[in-house]
Order: sequence, then C-alpha cells, then structure tokens
Amino acid sequence: MFFKHKAEPEEIPHDIWGREPLALYEKIGRPIERSEKDLLRTFDGQRIQDYMVLFYKRKPDIRGVGGLLYIGEWINYGSKIYRVNTLISAEKLAVLISEELQLTGKDFLVSGTKLDPRMI
Repeated sequence: MFFKHKAEPEEIPHDIWGREPLALYEKIGRPIERSEKDLLRTFDGQRIQDYMVLFYKRKPDIRGVGGLLYIGEWINYGSKIYRVNTLISAEKLAVLISEELQLTGKDFLVSGTKLDPRMI
C-alpha cells in the first residue's frame, strides 16, 4: 500500500527579522495629523506632498530604515511601488532614499501623484 504524502503548505517568505511581507496597502511609518477641513494639509497649514516611489528592480523593505519611516506615511502598492505622504519635497525624498538605501537615481523614481493641469 502506497500512500501519498499530504502536500505541505508553502511557507510565506519572511525577511531577515522573521517578519512576513507587507500586505497590499499596508501603512508603515509616522502618521501625519491632517486638518479636518483639508486632508491635504496638516493642522498648522503645511502642505502634505503625495508621491509614488517606483523601484525598477525589487522594492526594498523599509521597515528597518528609521530615516525613511520618520519622514511620513509609506503605503505598500505592490512589488515595486510605495506611495508616500510626507512634508518634504520630491528632491529631498530622492536624496534621502539614495542615502538611506545606498541606491543611485537610476534604481528608483520619485513621482508626484497629482495630474499636471496642462495635461487635461
């Protein structure tokens, strides 16, 4: 009598600290307190910038990178993209990503999410 072994369920890949991958649309980082009247501004009137950060190869796990987590809210948008809500400019964000993750400008792209009015 030959019995087939029950297939073992595949394990979810963990990172080096044993954490499971981020869920789709999971938020990490420092939350930004928003104005009740305008959700694109803070309580003190600062403009909240909304960016997409595209990594051309594999998206790094930034949960252990305090410098990036401190600047705002990071939302997981799949295998190559984070959406970032922050108070800093796109240029400063790109420099910070390069410094914290030891990447060059050819490894990722920071893009605003607003549509340019000239395109309408």
